[in-house]
This record gives sequence, C-alpha cells and structure tokens, in this order.
Amino acid sequence: MGITVVANNIMAMYTSRQLNINAVSKQKTTEKLSSGYRINRSADDAAGLSISEKMRKQIRGLSRGEQNSQDGISYCQVADGAMSEIQSMLHRMNELCVQAANGTNSQEDHNSIQSEINQLKLEIDRISDTTTFNDMPVFHDMEETSSISSLSNVLDSNHLKGKPDFSEPLIITGPMRKTGKSADVVTEGQPGYAGRVGYPYSSIMMDFSKLGSEYTDGDLMGKSLSVMDSESGKQYDIIFSDASATGGRSYIYSGVGDKHILTINVKGQDNPSVLAQTMFNAINNTSAFTDGHIQYTRDYYGKLWVYDNKTTNFGNSSMRFVSPAGSSPDKDKIWIQSGDTAENGLYIKKPYLNSSIIGIDGVDVTSPDNAKNSLAAISSAIDIVSGIRGEIGAQQNRIEHTISVTATTKENLEASESKIRDTDMATEIVKNQKQSVIEQAGQSMLSQANQMPQGILNLLQ
Repeated sequence: MGITVVANNIMAMYTSRQLNINAVSKQKTTEKLSSGYRINRSADDAAGLSISEKMRKQIRGLSRGEQNSQDGISYCQVADGAMSEIQSMLHRMNELCVQAANGTNSQEDHNSIQSEINQLKLEIDRISDTTTFNDMPVFHDMEETSSISSLSNVLDSNHLKGKPDFSEPLIITGPMRKTGKSADVVTEGQPGYAGRVGYPYSSIMMDFSKLGSEYTDGDLMGKSLSVMDSESGKQYDIIFSDASATGGRSYIYSGVGDKHILTINVKGQDNPSVLAQTMFNAINNTSAFTDGHIQYTRDYYGKLWVYDNKTTNFGNSSMRFVSPAGSSPDKDKIWIQSGDTAENGLYIKKPYLNSSIIGIDGVDVTSPDNAKNSLAAISSAIDIVSGIRGEIGAQQNRIEHTISVTATTKENLEASESKIRDTDMATEIVKNQKQSVIEQAGQSMLSQANQMPQGILNLLQ
C-alpha cells in the first residue's frame, strides 16, 4: 500500500489496535500481580472459579469445625474436672466409712460421721446439677427425660411398680446401676441369655401384674417401649396394638436397618402372665431382638426383665430406654460440628452422675455394721465414676484426632485451591516485562505511523 493514501491511515489503525490489545492484557497481568490471584473475576477462568469457591467453602467450614472441636475438648475438660472433685469426695466418704466401721466409736461419733457423709452427698448432687459449660448443663438431667415420678425408685428397686405409665414416652437413659441381681433370679422364668447364670446384670423390670385389675388393654393400646443398645446403635421397639396391626397373629416383626420393631396384639388381653409370655416368645423367636447386649426374661406372674448381658463396666451399661416411636432423645448428648457438611461431626455423651446413679444415696454409717456394708457401695461408686471419666477422656482423645484430621484436610485443600486460584508470580512478571516492551514499541510505531501522511506535503511543494 502506498503512502499516498491519506483518507485512512491503515498503519496507524493497525498499530493502535495492537496497542489496545496489549493494554488489556497488561491490565489483567497487573491485576494478577497486585492481587496475588490468577482468578479475579469469573471471566478469568469460569470452571476454575467454580472449583475454587467450593474449596473455599469447605476450607472455611473446616476452620470453623476445628474451633468447634476445641470447644468440645473444653467441655470434656470441664466435665472431667468436676468428676475429679466428685471422686475426691468419694475417697473421703470411703475413709469415713472405714472410720465408722471401727467398734471404738460412740453413737455420737457415728452421727457426726453420718452428718459429713450427708453433706458430701449433697455436694455431689450440687455439682451434678450446677456444673455448666457456656450456660449449658454439663451433666445429663435424668429428670428431664423420665416420665417416671422418681427415677431413683426404678434404679433402687429395679421395678416399675403398679401400672406402667405410658401416658408420656418412657425414657430411662444413662447407665443402669449394678443391681446385684442375676439372670437366674426369676426361678420360674427362663433366662434370655443362656450360659451366664449367676452374674449380676444391669437391668430393669416391667411389672404387668396389675393388668386386668388396675388397668386394661386399652391403657396399653398404641403405646410402645423402646430400648437401644448404645454399643451397636441398634434400637428395639415393642409396640402394643390390636389384631389389625398384626394380621390376626399374636405378634409381627418388622425392621429397617438397625431399627427392629415387634408389634404385640394386646386386644382383649387381661392376663398378665399370658402378656409376659407372649412378649417373651415374640422376642426370643425373633433373632434380630437377641443378637446384641439387650436380653429379656420373664416370670409367670406378668413380669418382664430387660437387662444388659455384659458383666463388666456397670457404670456405662449399653442398655438405655429411648423415646417410643423411633427417635432417641438428644438431651443426653452434644453434637460437635467438626466439618462443613451436616454429617461431618460426632456426638459427645453427657455424663450421668449424681448420688443416686452411682449408688451412694443410701450410704448409712450410723452403726459399724452399716458402715461395713457401705464400703462396697462406695467402692462401686468410685469404679463407676472412674469408668465415666475414662469415657470422657476417650471422647476427648477422639476429638483431638478429629482436629488433627481436620487440620490436615484443610491444609491439603488450601494447597489445592492455591494451585487453582493463586498467581504464578514468575510467569506473570515475565509477561509484564514483555507487555511493557510491546507497549513502548507500539507507542513508537504509532507515532511514526501518524507521521506518514505528512509526506504528502512534499508532493505539493
């Protein structure tokens, strides 16, 4: 193209376009160098931005979860500190029992020792009732979840007296006290777990002997009893209904996953022995109901025993009663959200602890014989508290491992997100230097291109 064209300076236009392209490119490079990010807007890398934002969500969730886990550790430490003091008081009570068992004490001495023991029991209950973490009770309130007027009566006598109260969900949570009872205490019954006769079990008895006299089948209809094996997580529901729900049979089994349901036909039932026998047969003929630690036995007078067949660790029995109709109460545990998704977390079990649960509410040292008998109760209570502290310590260790895993995962995610989103400074600096050179050259060429039409003036001279 000749230089005689003056209407359109094509060389200048081309140079200007290249300068603009280089300016836009340099602007992006400057943004990356100044921000440290390769992706500053979705247009930079739409797919990379989407992946990066997902990772950022996960990273921030894990960071918050790590702090939540630290709060969980603090909760465990508060609980353990309170139980440490309770254990110190139990050792003092043991010392006082040993003192009271000595025959050289006068009755006034026994009364004085009893007075101190009573105060120690009150203090143990006070610690259980008032210890809090972030204004939340540290120890599980048994009364909140029990429809029974006095839970201690159940634990003391192992017996639901009279008419079973199913008007509210029957919930008995937490460790059952070592009862001293054995699977063979029902001399006319059949142990639900053979080969372990003579061992004491954590257990509870339901008495249906008043059926037909103090209440009828209508009082049971539609009500249910649920037991959970805390070790396996399996739940066993017994629902009282009529023939329409069982297809005319005496019972029917249904279950999904770890939840097992027996529906018992109680329509027209007014014989306590027959009801207990029907329940016992239904349970023992259903293998899903007897494959865990929860076992059953009955007598011929309408009593049904539900017990834990483990013979150790009575302070943390695997047996607990939960809300009928399915869901177990959450008041006995705390959820620690340790990650960014709903299922990424763990439960901390609230300790169950007061003078009744650990079996010292009846400690009596008003005589040497009573004091000697109380030594076993104090020893058992110390073992129970030790077991509960051990579980709290194990939970704390688990949370510490959770924190370690969370921190490692977060670190790896941050490294991955950095590779996607962060600027490669060396590469961008090289680009910036190249773009600066092109910019300077382009400006020079544009100046020369703009001077080209001036040559036309020479032809007019």
